[in-house]
This record gives sequence, C-alpha cells and structure tokens, in this order.
Amino acid sequence: MSAIQDYANGMVEIELASHRKYRPEQLAKVSPEDIERYRQSKVAQAEQLASDIRNHSPKIVERIATGLLHPDNKLSRAVFSEVTGIALPSTVGGTDRVIQASNPWGQLLVDYWAEYRKQRDAKQAELEKAKQAELLESVNRSIERLKANNPISGDELVDVSKHLDLVPHIRTIGTLRKRVVSIRPGQCRIAGGSVPDGVWQLLNSVMSALTETEPCNDELVKALFGK
Repeated sequence: MSAIQDYANGMVEIELASHRKYRPEQLAKVSPEDIERYRQSKVAQAEQLASDIRNHSPKIVERIATGLLHPDNKLSRAVFSEVTGIALPSTVGGTDRVIQASNPWGQLLVDYWAEYRKQRDAKQAELEKAKQAELLESVNRSIERLKANNPISGDELVDVSKHLDLVPHIRTIGTLRKRVVSIRPGQCRIAGGSVPDGVWQLLNSVMSALTETEPCNDELVKALFGK
C-alpha cells in the first residue's frame, strides 16, 4: 500500500526536521541505519493503523472520535482513505459530515459517544455519592460537637443548618463562611466586629432542631450511600 510507505517516509521527514530545528548536534550522530530502523518502525505503525481501520477496532473508533482524521493529520488520513475508499474533505466540518454519513463509521461513532457519556455520567454519580457521604459524616460530627457544647466552625454551622432544612439568609452564610472562626451556644469567635443577630438566630434554630433530630448513624450512611 502506497499510503503505508508514504506514512513511514513522512514520519521520518517530520522527525528529521525536528532534529534539524531543535537538536542539530544530535542529528550529526544519526546514521543511515538509524534512520532506516526508525522508518521500518513507522511502517509497522502504519500497518497496524491500517489493520485497525480495516477491522473497525474499538481503538480506532476512539482515535477517530478524538481527532485522528483532523485535516492536519495528513498521513493518517491518507491511510484511512486508502483502506476505506472514503475521500476526506479538507475541512474539519466536512470530514465530520462524511464520516458520520459513512457506513459503518457513523453508527460506530454514535455508539462510542453514547458509551462515553454513560461511563462519564456513572463516574460523576459515584463521585457525587462519595461527596455526599463525606459531607453527611462531617455534619454528624459537627452535630455531636454541638450537642456536647463544643465549638464548630462557621462553615460547619452552614452545613448543619442545610442538613436540617433550615435556610440561612445569604448574608448570614457569608458571615459564617468568611468571618466566624468558631461558634457554640453562648460563645462565638469572629473576625472583625460583633456577631450579627442572624448568626445567633441561626444557631438557636439549629439547637432547637437538634432536640428533635438525631444524626444519621454509620449504618444509615452505608445504607444510603453504599459506603
């Protein structure tokens, strides 16, 4: 296949040009035998590429989906066209349209992206599950400290209040997150100025709710989040 040889020769020229530009001192040490060994390795690479294209391998579908046939990749495009008989336009959009309309490549790419999104969404769901489990455990620790009259941070009070379905005013949230160092009933360390009434009101609401609400135990965490 002429495209195989063109691919190998083109890769050799790209490598030699890179040496001329960036590593001229090393180029002087490269022998003709070294160049031929490199060229043969690229022949093997191109033959594998052709085989993957011919067999519609999952690897080649992924590579096409992620840019193998971009107009800049002239050598790979030539191998693809020679194997498939599909002429590729010189633009990104044109190439995409031709591939999407080709059998079986169009359907293979549809299936690839569907599986990609499925795996991505599953991974995001697992990350969110782990995040929520970690947050719930942190909230339970904060609740236990409050019940023991030990201080928690402003951030922790915000998380506890949201867990109890209380809705702090946005300014109160800002104060707790940015200025409150620690807080418990009757005591608050705050950076700059006095403690706003909204902070005390939220703490009182939290303490009142805690007399009616028990934190989730470890078994419930495992049941809810599989942790």
